[in-house]
Amino acid sequence: MTSGSIQRWAQSLATLASLAVLAACGGAVGSGGTGAPLSVSAGTVTGFGSIIIDGARFDDRGAGVRVETEPGKSVIAEVKLGQQVEADFEVDGVAKAVRIEAQVLGTVSEVLPDGMKLLGQTVFVNAAPASGPVTQFAGGYARLADVKAGDVVEIHGVSTLQGTTYVIQATRAEKKPFLPAYLRVASVVSGLAAAGASRAFLLGELMVDGTNAILLPEGRALANGQTVVVLAKPNALQSLQSGGLRLLADQIRIKERLNGPLLAYLGGVVTQYDPTATTFLLGGIKVNFATATIVPSGRTLANGQYVQVRGSFASEGSLVASQAKIRDGRDDPEAELKGTLIGFDSVARSFMIRDVNVDASGAQLEGCTAIGLSDGLFVEVKGSLSASGVRAQQVHCETGEPVGAIVERKGVVSDVRIVDTSSGSFMLAPSGTLAGGGPLLSVQWNAQTFFRNLAADSSLNGKTVEVEGVINGSTMLATKIKAED
Repeated sequence: MTSGSIQRWAQSLATLASLAVLAACGGAVGSGGTGAPLSVSAGTVTGFGSIIIDGARFDDRGAGVRVETEPGKSVIAEVKLGQQVEADFEVDGVAKAVRIEAQVLGTVSEVLPDGMKLLGQTVFVNAAPASGPVTQFAGGYARLADVKAGDVVEIHGVSTLQGTTYVIQATRAEKKPFLPAYLRVASVVSGLAAAGASRAFLLGELMVDGTNAILLPEGRALANGQTVVVLAKPNALQSLQSGGLRLLADQIRIKERLNGPLLAYLGGVVTQYDPTATTFLLGGIKVNFATATIVPSGRTLANGQYVQVRGSFASEGSLVASQAKIRDGRDDPEAELKGTLIGFDSVARSFMIRDVNVDASGAQLEGCTAIGLSDGLFVEVKGSLSASGVRAQQVHCETGEPVGAIVERKGVVSDVRIVDTSSGSFMLAPSGTLAGGGPLLSVQWNAQTFFRNLAADSSLNGKTVEVEGVINGSTMLATKIKAED
């Protein structure tokens, strides 16, 4: 890469960082400036434009997205609708880092009338918006009836009590082509052996043996009621004579929450609601709502409701809520998307935005031209979640692409140049209706760019790709590069 190209690359990075601050959207009062401890938002992904987590918007253009794949290792990943994520932020509305946190990854042992079992976890699908985000099906699944025993599935969801046992209300169920190097199960610890005994406990119906596992954070001890993430090799899963399952864990990670005045957003299902004590449980976390504003006003909290709670953690680990927002699909859109419209089907009136299927057959169009919808338009969609994406209620067409927005381009790659092991560039000759009518576009990638079904090397030359990113002049800084579907 020439010195001029390197200079433009540095300028693009600086521009992207400044745009992330200037264009931060949504949220409440900022939680601190540069160098401040990080606050966290944890919940279900319900839209894109910014990343939208249970209705709270976070500008993620400067954030690295990672997923833990094995003990001590995480890799760059892409966020998908319905996933459970944690976003760290200093300034409210601007994410610095995003972590994808699946509940279960393993083989289905039994299909139930309303869900499935895998790794000793009972998983229920949800089709009722008033009960929380509708379960998204992906990876070849369109509905629960597609799931078969023996399938490898990644489940995202929220923990909720059924009697005295924690079960999972799924927000996303995605079929995987093969078993991963490490199985994963995340839930609330119960039945922990007495002090001095081996580290054995239950997650749902799964017996976990942590005798030889790495326990993180270092120096901590396991306790009933903690939320933990367990990683183990597939051959570490054993069938017991009693009919149950035992998993020999390689790593156990306690999901700690920060104490103190830092801002936190948590999404989940209300259990053990106690109006006298003004507390309830969200997963394994106790929430004190004594001084919280309930949104919408006039509503009353109850067991089984899906809520997003805003507050800060007390020293004993409970969340002191300043606001509890009940999600029922009536007062706010269940899902929102902003981006470039692609793959428009004029008969079905469906299309894609940010890899999400949108059904616009019943949508009201706003600001669109006389010809209506077409590929290449930048649109904002508001609607409800369906099992396969978003059912649009409104589609608003922008007159142009907003400055700093994540947009999409498709074209043929040439002149690939590798800067180092994590960055490089190529020229994109735009093609089709996503060309934008422009000339060659310089596409640059860095360590936070996700490549789907492609290698970040010279093999890109000649391939037709779709690129998501932010355009500055004639340069796009890519957030995602994928092979054309």
